[in-house]
Amino acid sequence: MKLKDNWLILGLCLIVTAININKAYHIDDAFHLESAQWIWQHPLTPMSGQINWYDNNEDMHHFNQPPLLFFLIAIVGGLFGYSEPVLHLIIAFFCWLSIWYFNRLLLHFNSRHRYYLLSIFALCPAFIVNQNLMTDIPILSFEMGFLYHYMQNEHRKKNLIISMLFLGAALLIKYSMIPLLLAAIIGLVIRKEFILIPIVFIPVFMLLLWTAWNKLEYGGVHIQDRPKNEISLKLVYEQLIALLSCIGSVLPIPFLFWNGIKPSRIWVYLSLLFMIAFGTFSILVYFEKIQIHPANTILNGIFIVIGAFMVLALLIYLVKGIKAIAVDKQIEPHFPFAILTIMLGAMTLFLLLYAPFMATRHLLLLMPFLFLLMLPVLNLSLGSIWKNALFSVAFLGIVLGISDWMYADFYRTMPAKVKVKPGAWTVGHWGWQWYAKQQGFKFYSKDSSVVELGDEIVFPRHISKQVLDTGTIIKEIGEYTYKPTIGTFFSVHNFASMYNSYYNKPSWEFSKVYIDTVVTAQIIGLRPRKWAHSK
Repeated sequence: MKLKDNWLILGLCLIVTAININKAYHIDDAFHLESAQWIWQHPLTPMSGQINWYDNNEDMHHFNQPPLLFFLIAIVGGLFGYSEPVLHLIIAFFCWLSIWYFNRLLLHFNSRHRYYLLSIFALCPAFIVNQNLMTDIPILSFEMGFLYHYMQNEHRKKNLIISMLFLGAALLIKYSMIPLLLAAIIGLVIRKEFILIPIVFIPVFMLLLWTAWNKLEYGGVHIQDRPKNEISLKLVYEQLIALLSCIGSVLPIPFLFWNGIKPSRIWVYLSLLFMIAFGTFSILVYFEKIQIHPANTILNGIFIVIGAFMVLALLIYLVKGIKAIAVDKQIEPHFPFAILTIMLGAMTLFLLLYAPFMATRHLLLLMPFLFLLMLPVLNLSLGSIWKNALFSVAFLGIVLGISDWMYADFYRTMPAKVKVKPGAWTVGHWGWQWYAKQQGFKFYSKDSSVVELGDEIVFPRHISKQVLDTGTIIKEIGEYTYKPTIGTFFSVHNFASMYNSYYNKPSWEFSKVYIDTVVTAQIIGLRPRKWAHSK
């Protein structure tokens, strides 16, 4: 790599890390922190700790993720403390590794516009917002390490071993990498590298060791016992629409792809016109010349159309590639196209069927395959359309990154501002759970906490939280909030929309309302417990 590459990678890492380094713990971070604290004290029984992430304390093996990342957080946190800057340096390393490997992949596949594409990748809102202390950037970096070494022809056996070690590590952070294991085997069959197939069983062996550990620890098999979706056509349809919306909300660059599919200056003008129209639309909404609710409905429609337009370009390219394979009557000469198509298709299908909801962090795992597969098209896109695309993505990345920083910070600062009697209870998950406990609030469990008349309870209105026992009657006595600012106009605080979105709930939208409201209440009545468990 050139010196210029290293400076660009460093600069992109610094931009992303500057937003994340002192960001409040957010969304799943609290679960990861509590898991890590348990593991630091009980490293041999990592799945036996209990965490309240719904209504009551539950064993950690009831939840989705295996604990490799939590072990890393435990080691760093146990040795150096659990402050945000310290632990976010872990993610900063994986951020650098992701960008570094993506650059190596772009070099390998001969990208003509490598610096633009690398910048679009790193400054995309899906990459910036999903830093936190989450699993997504670590598995993204391992995913790209896996792909880079898998594609190398020199020192084939050595590189394949490294590739499978990356994949095994990714699987021990999140099982959603399983489709890549199947794709890796198919790829070796395509290349007739049958002698190398046993190497692919390295991650299988790692999972078997993890399963044996599960059996010894609690008698189950974690990968098998996790919560699962009830698969239906309705689920797939709604997940697909949500995925299209996610694509359009963070990658508003369809003209970049179409400029390569059908080269013409018209796409440059259309991209510029779209940017002007979007800016004008946003200003009119901000100054209330257009009402926010219908504007957000239109916005989600725009996201879905952009996503569909990009997927259409992908499908046209795939049809051409498949026709080329049919003409040659052999797939091996088209190996890069074939394996990237298989990996992108397998990962997409897995997420549509098994992800509990769609989110930008899921799209993040698809982006490398999408960009690399479409490189022959992107290589044909010329002129200022690359500048327009980079500006669009970087603008959204920065403003949504700042908005999400402010969203997370609300739950860090509010526990210290609330005025209640000592010993008050709290309900509420995500970052609030971590900071409220640090402030000394007692954390409520629906079926086991014993409350008394006159006790006070504190909770944010609009986050995931425990259900109070049906016999507990409360009276609200106070509210705390912040006035909305221009920093949250591009809003991600519709129930953490960048982290869980649906066909009718986009990843972000316009907003001029409060981020949230923290309520103080008093328990004024206690009826006998009915032990009803409902959300």
